[in-house]
Amino acid sequence: MTHTRRIVLACSTENESVSAKKDVDEDVPQDDDGEVCIRGATCMDNVTTTDLPALRGSYHAFGKEHNEDAISTACRIQLPWDMVKIMMEFLDGVTLLACTAVNSTWLIATHDVRYWRAICIAQWPFLHNQIVPQLPGAIDYDLIRIYGGSWKSCFLQHRQKRRTAESSVRIRQFASCSADRVVSDTFSIGDHRFCLWVFPRGNPNEPNYHHRALSVYLVLTDLDKRPLDWLTCAVFTLTVVHSSDPTKNIVWHSSLSDNKFNATLSNWGVHSLGEISLLQDPALGYINAADDGSLHVATRVHVLTLTIRLFLEDGFMTHQGLGLGPPLHSIELPFCATLGDLYSELTRLFPSLSDVSQCRLWSFSPTMLTGQARRPRKCLSTLNVRTPLFNQLLHDGTDMDAYSRADLFVDPACLDSFVFVKILDRVSGDLRYVGRLSLATHATPAAIAAHLSLLHQDDTACSAAWRCVKEECAPQLCSNSPLDPFEGLQPSDMLIFAREMPNDSAATWIQSVRRCFQVYLDRQCVLLAATSHLTVNFI
Repeated sequence: MTHTRRIVLACSTENESVSAKKDVDEDVPQDDDGEVCIRGATCMDNVTTTDLPALRGSYHAFGKEHNEDAISTACRIQLPWDMVKIMMEFLDGVTLLACTAVNSTWLIATHDVRYWRAICIAQWPFLHNQIVPQLPGAIDYDLIRIYGGSWKSCFLQHRQKRRTAESSVRIRQFASCSADRVVSDTFSIGDHRFCLWVFPRGNPNEPNYHHRALSVYLVLTDLDKRPLDWLTCAVFTLTVVHSSDPTKNIVWHSSLSDNKFNATLSNWGVHSLGEISLLQDPALGYINAADDGSLHVATRVHVLTLTIRLFLEDGFMTHQGLGLGPPLHSIELPFCATLGDLYSELTRLFPSLSDVSQCRLWSFSPTMLTGQARRPRKCLSTLNVRTPLFNQLLHDGTDMDAYSRADLFVDPACLDSFVFVKILDRVSGDLRYVGRLSLATHATPAAIAAHLSLLHQDDTACSAAWRCVKEECAPQLCSNSPLDPFEGLQPSDMLIFAREMPNDSAATWIQSVRRCFQVYLDRQCVLLAATSHLTVNFI
C-alpha cells in the first residue's frame, strides 16, 4: 500500500533538537492494526517540527501540549538508508554535526566529503575556486595546506584559519564620476585588514596614467596599531567585472616577488586596469546600465605564509623505525620572511639554546623528488641573514613542496658533514636511531662498524661482525645488497647496521633484513587502519 507521508528525521543533543524533513512517496509496511511503523524515523500526517519535543531515547511518543492525545509509533522497521543519505544533503553544517550524535552509522555517514564541500561552498562561495594564480601547481591550495584536505575541518576551522578573502566596490555613474578616489569597505583576513583604493580618473601622482586609465590598489589599513617591525605578505587579483560576460573581465595578478607590505610600503596595485575611454563605452558592457551606470571592481586576496617543520636530534633519538620521525615543532612565517626572521622565531622557540645563529640549519630534501630517505640537502646558516627564504634559500619544488611547506634540521652540534646511523635487531625487528657520525673520521662502513663494536665491547653478541645497507625511500626501502666495508659514503647517508649471525651469507643477511622491514611496514599499516577507525568514529 502506498502512502504519502512527511518523514521527520529528528535527533537531539543536550541543548537542542535538530530535525530534517522531506516529503516522500513509498510503500510503507503496516502492523496488524494498520499503524505505520518505521525504525529511526516517524511517519505522521500533518505534523510540523514545532510539534516535536527533544528526543532522548530510541522509542518516542510525539504529541502536542495541553493534554492532547499523543501519537505513538512502535519503531520496528528500518528507514531506507538511501533516504537518510539524501536527506543529509539538505542539512546545514550545524545540523549535520548534530546528526553525529544519533548513532555510529549516522556518524560515519556524516563524513561524506560531498556534504561538507557543498556546505562550505554555499557558506563561502569563493572556496569554489582555490587556485592561487601565482602558485598554479598547487590544486586546492588552502584545503590541503591549512585543513589537511578535509572539507569538514574547513567548516569547523574556517574563521580561525582562513587565508583568503574577496571584496568589491561599485562606482556609481562611472561615466560622470568626479571623485578623485573611491575607497571600498574594509575587510579582514585574520589580523590583517585591507581595503581597495580606486582612482576613477587615474592616479594623479602618475602623469602617464592620470585621466587615461583606471588605477586600483590594495591597501593595508590600521598602520598605527601595528608594531614597528610588522610584516604582511599577500598575493592578490584585481578585476574589472564585465556586466554580463565573465570571460571579458579585465584581470590583473600580483607577482610572488611583489607581495611584501610593511611600514614603508603599505599598498600594491596597478596604475592601469583598463583605459577609461574603453570602460565608459556602453557598447563594451563594463558599465552596468541597469545598476545606475556603475563600474564593478573586485579583488581576491590571499595572505601567504611559509610552514617550516623543524627537526631536532632529540626527535631522532626517540623515533623507532624507518625514516627520522615526525617534526618536533612547526612554525608559520610570512612568505617574504628572511633568514634573520627565521633566526628570531627560533630564538623565541628554543630559549635554552644560547645562540641560535651559531647552529647549523639544514634544508631537508623532499623524498618524493629525490626517491631517497629524507636527508639534509644544503646548509642555510652560512648565508646572509637578510636573504629572503622563498626562492633564494628555499626553492619551490626542491626545498619546498607545492603547498609552501619546508623541513629544516636544527643542529646545535654544527657538524659540517655527517651520516645517520641506525641499528636493526634481526631477532626482535626493532630499528633504532643511535646518532650521527662525522664523515671526516667515519668515511666507510668499516670505520662505523669498528665504532659500534667499541661501543658494545661488553656485549659479546653485539661485538660480532656488522653489515649495513643504505636506507632509501619506498618502494625501494634499502640498497639491494650489503655495502662494501670500504665503500666511500656520501654526506647525509642513512645507514642501517645489523650484526651477522653464524653461517650468514650476504644473501641470507639481506633477506632477513628485508623481512624485518616488511614486518615493520605491516605493523604500521595496522596502526594506521586502527587510527583511521578511531578518527571516523570519535571525532
